[in-house]
Parts: sequence; C-alpha cells; structure tokens
Amino acid sequence: MQEHEIRFKSNEIELAGTLVLPGYNGPFPTILFITGSGQIDQNENHEKFRLNAFDDISHYLAENGVASLRYDKRGIGQNDSD
Repeated sequence: MQEHEIRFKSNEIELAGTLVLPGYNGPFPTILFITGSGQIDQNENHEKFRLNAFDDISHYLAENGVASLRYDKRGIGQNDSD
C-alpha cells in the first residue's frame, strides 16, 4: 500500500488530501470520499469525536486493489479559508 499526501486547487483555494494506492502498478478502480456536514476532517473525525472511518476504509480498499482519495474541506485540517 502507498499513501501520499497531496494538494490540489479548488478555485483559488488549495486543499490538502490523501491518495491511497494498492502496492502495485495500476490501473485501479478509485473511490472519492466526501465527508459529511460539519467540522469533520477527511477521516470523518471531529475534535470531540474521532471516528477515523475513511482512513480505515481506504487502507482496507487498498489491500483489496482499490485506490482512494479523501480530502479536508475548506477551513478543516491543513486547509485555510472557510
């Protein structure tokens, strides 16, 4: 499994995310994780409640041949703005 911290542009804002790949050459089917509402990060964690669901699921998927991308919303985690 390979895990890469990435950054990409959303209009004028740069967002941080994590790309997880199986440990061999692709192509791979890929899943994009989009978090729910509220102040939660790319792993579905809140400052008062740590679920870490998307991290666990992305590792499981990579072990089974599926790549994934998850990212923090604006104003969450490593991202500025709101």
